[in-house]
Amino acid sequence: WQGPTFGAPGAHSAIGPAMYRALQDPRDYSRLWPAKLGRKTGLSRLERPASEQLFPRPYTSSLVLRETQRFPVSTQASRRNDGRNGGRRGGGRINRFNRRPGNYIVGQSKATVTNVLIVLNIIFFLFQQINPRFTQMGIRSNELVRYGDGYRMWTSVFLHGGILHLLVNSLTLRAYGPEVERMHGKVRFITIYLMAGFIGNLVGFLYGDYYQNSLGASGAIFGVIGALFMYMYRAERRVSMQPVNVSMSSLVWTIAFNMIYGLQRGSHIDNYAHIGGLAGGAAMAFLIG
Repeated sequence: WQGPTFGAPGAHSAIGPAMYRALQDPRDYSRLWPAKLGRKTGLSRLERPASEQLFPRPYTSSLVLRETQRFPVSTQASRRNDGRNGGRRGGGRINRFNRRPGNYIVGQSKATVTNVLIVLNIIFFLFQQINPRFTQMGIRSNELVRYGDGYRMWTSVFLHGGILHLLVNSLTLRAYGPEVERMHGKVRFITIYLMAGFIGNLVGFLYGDYYQNSLGASGAIFGVIGALFMYMYRAERRVSMQPVNVSMSSLVWTIAFNMIYGLQRGSHIDNYAHIGGLAGGAAMAFLIG
C-alpha cells in the first residue's frame, strides 16, 4: 500500500487534517514531531527500526547475544533434519532425548558424579588391600545371595580384583561417564549407574556359573555405555567426547571386543553381568532419560 497522493482529492480525509497540514508546510517539524504531531496523529518517526525505539542499541545487541549463548543452535543437525519425515528425526520435533540445546561436548560441564565414583572405587580398593575380609564381606557370592545376602548385589559393584582391573574400569568410566552425566543430570546418572550394576549382577546370578564369585564395576560401566548407546540411537547424532570421538560404530566395537574377550577360557570375565548391565543401562536411560 502506497497511500494517497498529497494534494489529490480525498487526501485530507485519508491522512487526517493535522498530518496533511504538516506535510504541506515546508517548515522543518522534526523538533516538534514527538511533542505535537505524535500526539495528534498517533504516528512516530521512522528513522530508526522499531526494535531500537523500544530498546537502545547496546541493550538489544546484548540481549540477543545472551540468548544465543544460552541456546546455541546445532546447524549441522538442523540442516540434516529440516522437516523431513514429518519432523520425526532430531531437529524436527523436540522430545526428551534431544530437548537439551547445544553441542554435546564433555568439556562443557563438570563430571562430578563420575569423579566421585572413581574415587570411591579407589578407596574401596585400598580397603581391600588393607584387610582381605573387606572383599569377602562385599563380593557377590551366588550362594550367599541365595540365602539372604542381597546387599552383595550392590557392594560388589565397588570392589575390584586387582590394580589392572581397577585401572581399566576407571579409564572406561572416565571416558564415557562425563557425557552421560551431562546428558541426563547427576541424579539420573547415578541412578542409571547403580541400577545397571544391580541388573548386571542379577543376570549373572540367574544365568551365570552358580559357584563363581563376581566383583567389579564392569556391569555398571556397561550400563553407562548402554545409556549412551540408547541416547545416540534415539537422537541420531554423533557425540564428540574428549579425548576421542565416539560414534555408534565405536560403541559397537567396544561392546563386541569385551564380549569376545570374555568368551576366552581363563578370562574370568562375567559376560552375563556385562550383558545385563548393558541392557539395564539402556532400559533405565529410556525410562528416566
